Amino acid sequence: MQEHETISSFLDRVGASYGMSRLDLFKRLDSSWDWDRRAADVDRNFPKNLNTALGSALGMEQPAVPFDFQSVPGDYLAASWRTEYCPSCFYEDLLASRPPHFRWQWASEIATCCHIHGTPLLRWRRTRKCGERVLPVSWAASPSPEAIEECTWLASDLELVRQATEGSRADAAMTRLVMAFERGFLKFRVDEASGRRECVVAWPELVERIRALGASMEEGAALPLAARVLPAESGLFGLPQRMPKHGRSRGRIQVITDPSSVAWRRTLNWFVARTLLGQGGSRLARDLDGEAWLETVGQATAHPELRDRLNRASRLLTTAAKQPAGGRLREREPDQLSRAQFQAAWGDAGSATEPNGGVHDHA
Repeated sequence: MQEHETISSFLDRVGASYGMSRLDLFKRLDSSWDWDRRAADVDRNFPKNLNTALGSALGMEQPAVPFDFQSVPGDYLAASWRTEYCPSCFYEDLLASRPPHFRWQWASEIATCCHIHGTPLLRWRRTRKCGERVLPVSWAASPSPEAIEECTWLASDLELVRQATEGSRADAAMTRLVMAFERGFLKFRVDEASGRRECVVAWPELVERIRALGASMEEGAALPLAARVLPAESGLFGLPQRMPKHGRSRGRIQVITDPSSVAWRRTLNWFVARTLLGQGGSRLARDLDGEAWLETVGQATAHPELRDRLNRASRLLTTAAKQPAGGRLREREPDQLSRAQFQAAWGDAGSATEPNGGVHDHA
């Protein structure tokens, strides 16, 4: 396996090198294998008999991956939704004659941009059951710069990302704002003691509250709040694919997160970024203008409960502005432990939201 690669990505590469699907590979390793009766999420639970058999098939004297190793944290996206990739990472993999592979950081529900390049993650266009990604055979068997053309859409995806980040698309400003938010507020790391992988969010209560606010849809509304204030719908920013039945909210307030849609998750991140960083994507400051923005957002709804949530989010912004160094949003000074944990993860609190210089640990 490559560094940071998920188990499912490794299996997809092995299968591709032999021209087999993941299911065919499993049946070759264990003739009694039945996909419908076993756990399909191999990133979190790779069956030991298949692990041992694969290690033997690859000429190893040990299992292919360590037993009980979870390459994707339990609170990440479901297996069938881990299909986003970074075109720039795949391009650089092939230039280095390294097999393109899916990184565990791309499977986070809140991450919609690459942790290395900061550019938007895109859907891999060829998949099978349970999120299996179908890769060109040459990428798995003999990766090289010449193999770049084996994928018919890699060049167009690279161009899309370039246009989205360099300003030649209508949604470029929104994309850069999301990039600034994720670069500054998200950090990926591996616990040295347990080996657990995680995505840590700066000001988690604040981010969660505002994200849920953007996903809220009051009774009788046709769209969640973030979708109603979205400047423009595009391939990178869009509406949730899984709406309530009959297309409208049937309860007082529903929160439409829909993690299956990366375009909707990116829209929610834009809503958070617009609230915390303003239009320009500058660092989180003590004189936050997010309250004025939320007041503008409030004009999109007359529902009393949703307006109450807007007011609570506004008060939370005020608290964050008063104590930005602790990462906690209680009505008290952060305790010594929480301050130390925050400093260990992000260093100077100001750098945590720099658009072009966020602190990251890519382990």
